[in-house]
Amino acid sequence: MGHTHLIIGAGRMGGALLKGWIRGRKPVVVPEHIAIVDPKPADDARAAIEAGAAHLNAIKQPMDALEHVIVAVKPQMFDAVAPTIESFIPKDALVTSIMAGVSLARLGAAFPERPLVRAMPNTPAAIGAGMTAFTASPSVSKEQKRDVKRLLKAAG
Repeated sequence: MGHTHLIIGAGRMGGALLKGWIRGRKPVVVPEHIAIVDPKPADDARAAIEAGAAHLNAIKQPMDALEHVIVAVKPQMFDAVAPTIESFIPKDALVTSIMAGVSLARLGAAFPERPLVRAMPNTPAAIGAGMTAFTASPSVSKEQKRDVKRLLKAAG
């Protein structure tokens, strides 16, 4: 089985999500199902890599098993990063942004025909005590909404 979860950008917030996903005896996502794209992953992301998550410098081939993509890069990097990954992720993969100021419309332009979620975790997510609000495009299924809640809840 390939990677089912991809995180683009593993700094403070991306790392906080990863930490929440893999901690405990019953992880939300097992590390072997996670791929991380970040040139300099933060400490929590490096711990996920040591636990079995894949660390990629770039995506160079289709990732057909992907169910969920989290885009956690700095908003000013989004326009450069999105085209490098768009063609490699399946059309049915849920794309969730945790970037401040990047609208669903802008996400839709970068990732056409995909279910989209825009989420905004708050700072305490970095220590597992956060709260996250999110909104979803009409194409996001009830099952995908449950999945995104489960993934975001892992940070608090």
